[in-house]
Amino acid sequence: WRHRQAGAEEVLVSSANRWALMHELRGAREPHLPELLAKLSRVDLVIVEGYKSEPHRKIEVHRAGNGKPLLFPTDPGIAGVVSDVAVETTLPTVHLDDIAGVAAMVRRSAIAIEELTKMATVES
Repeated sequence: WRHRQAGAEEVLVSSANRWALMHELRGAREPHLPELLAKLSRVDLVIVEGYKSEPHRKIEVHRAGNGKPLLFPTDPGIAGVVSDVAVETTLPTVHLDDIAGVAAMVRRSAIAIEELTKMATVES
């Protein structure tokens, strides 16, 4: 925190169990999702929270109690909806409590990082 407060653009924290690199944007634009994914080591699955306006495939998680409108009617990137209430749509839907159903939806909706990069290039 002190290094960041003093103006450090990047701070690396390390221990015997893990390390983390924090990069301060300091007014620069937030990187697009493919830019950040390129920084990851090779992994089997990346779950992204946020980046709602990016052109990748998404699963909308909707809780009726939050009082927010559903996004799927206007976002063609949404491939399914997970909710605590019934949702009228032709998209696949799963109840929030159906863990196996959510996991299956995630598996069906997953795309390769290379495909995501191509999608982002087409949108640019």
